[in-house]
Amino acid sequence: MDDVNYTRTILNILCKQRLGLKICHLNAQSVLPKIDELRSIFIGSSIDIIMISETWLKPKTFDSMVDLNGYNTFRWDRTTDRTSGGVKNITNASFLFHQGVKFPRLNTCFMK
Repeated sequence: MDDVNYTRTILNILCKQRLGLKICHLNAQSVLPKIDELRSIFIGSSIDIIMISETWLKPKTFDSMVDLNGYNTFRWDRTTDRTSGGVKNITNASFLFHQGVKFPRLNTCFMK
């Protein structure tokens, strides 16, 4: 079993519970080269909220390059020349989603 199928299997086992909010956090260390793997794992899953740190995305990266079908995205890219940093919060499209608040010095964002 390859890593993607193994991860998806574990995720499905953990998400069998029908009640409650299902949240996942990833430290991606560059999400762009891993987006196909992330799509394969999360699209069709029952995860409600996905939080990704260390996205390493820059503002010039189009949303369509890193979006997941069935989810809404709020991201905050690193705007300096550093390669590290950046956060991305993803919510299931069935959730009521409001633009979040960004805190520049903390490289943090919140959604409601």
